[in-house]
Amino acid sequence: METQLSLLELNRQIRSLLHERFPVSLWVVAEISEINQHRSGHCYLELVEKNQLNQVVAKSRATIWSRTFRMLKPYFEQSTGMSLAAEQKVLVSVSVEFHELYGHSLNILDIDPNYTLGDHTRRRKEIIEKLRNEGVFDMNRELELPAFLQKIALISSSTAAGYGDFIDQLHRNQYGLRFETKLFPATMQGDKSPQSIMDAMNLVYESEENFDVLVIIRGGGSRSDLITFDDYELAYHCTQFPIPIFTGVGHDRDESIVDMVVYSAFKTPTAVAEFLIQHQHQHQLKLIELEDDLLQVIRERMAFEKNRLVRNSDRLVPQVQSILQRHKHRLQVLETLSLSASRSSLREQQNRIQHAASRLQGANALHTLRQRNKLDQYQNRLQEVSKRTLPFQLQRLQSLQHRLTLLDPVQVIKRGYTLNYQGNNIITSISQLQTDQAFETVFKDGKVVSKILSTKPFPNSGKSD
Repeated sequence: METQLSLLELNRQIRSLLHERFPVSLWVVAEISEINQHRSGHCYLELVEKNQLNQVVAKSRATIWSRTFRMLKPYFEQSTGMSLAAEQKVLVSVSVEFHELYGHSLNILDIDPNYTLGDHTRRRKEIIEKLRNEGVFDMNRELELPAFLQKIALISSSTAAGYGDFIDQLHRNQYGLRFETKLFPATMQGDKSPQSIMDAMNLVYESEENFDVLVIIRGGGSRSDLITFDDYELAYHCTQFPIPIFTGVGHDRDESIVDMVVYSAFKTPTAVAEFLIQHQHQHQLKLIELEDDLLQVIRERMAFEKNRLVRNSDRLVPQVQSILQRHKHRLQVLETLSLSASRSSLREQQNRIQHAASRLQGANALHTLRQRNKLDQYQNRLQEVSKRTLPFQLQRLQSLQHRLTLLDPVQVIKRGYTLNYQGNNIITSISQLQTDQAFETVFKDGKVVSKILSTKPFPNSGKSD
């Protein structure tokens, strides 16, 4: 049977073999994937290696003990101007460690800052060349800068000192110029800052027609903080933005890739504010100058036209007077002719009226006489007709009166007839009566109430008992 080992014994043998195989430290190239400084002073890292497809092909835990980290950290920062951070490539001296309980790890003993600087420079160069090859490097700088830069979209951390300096410088300018600013907050340092800035840019883009320029600013910081502005995606995003972009990231010596591709880059936020103030002031002065020039042109033109009017007036007055005189004489002639014609016409109309009146008076007298003769004839005829008609109509009226007297119900009752009532209705047919029903019979000297015992219609009446 093969020899059996406990897990502890196996791990001890692995540790012994690794110690024999790697008795001294080695220089290893890797990329920092994660880094965390513990409150104890130790620094814990995760180192990785990636292939050309950016896929992780190797991974290892690493530790910088507090005594070593206290020396390496300032040395690295002073040499590179950057802090140790994720996504940095490093060349580190390590000893290979293996612990029976915690497994394999690397103990970092030293670091070569020149390698990180070289790698960062190489990556910057690759990004710049990529942007140039894509033909987008100068796109934002080729935009036309508006004559007036009053409406400003601002991307910054709301708590950054640079933001406060920018706002104070801009709104308290010595010329009393007014600006409209709107803050789109973003994280300005750390691994997530490029995406945070791009998210803020997308918000600006949604209402880009409301702004003249986009300003990206941050306060001062370490050189490593500029890594944010060397990000390819962020730089590409800036090249595609539809309005000019100004940057002020707070570094006097270093220029980021974003600074290279935007319309204009300034060293500090206050420098951006001062440019906006001077730009606006210069255009204001141009407007004042144009206004003065326009007023001068207007004054000169008005003086010229005034003189021209005076000259034309001097020439026009005699001409007008001559024309008026001719028209006055013409009016007088027309007035004389009009009066003569009016008098002649008036006399003619008067004669015509008098002649017509005479004819009308004679016609009226003749007509009146004829109408009077007709009235006399009508009167005579009416008297004759009346004499013949009145006796006949009087006789006819007396005959009608006698017949009405005979038909009077009172007279009918007096002759022996009666009237039968049921309520207020006169009974005219046996069909209106039913057995056991009461009705009234009116005589000439009184009335009787009767009750029906039975009814018997006449033959051929269509009714039976």
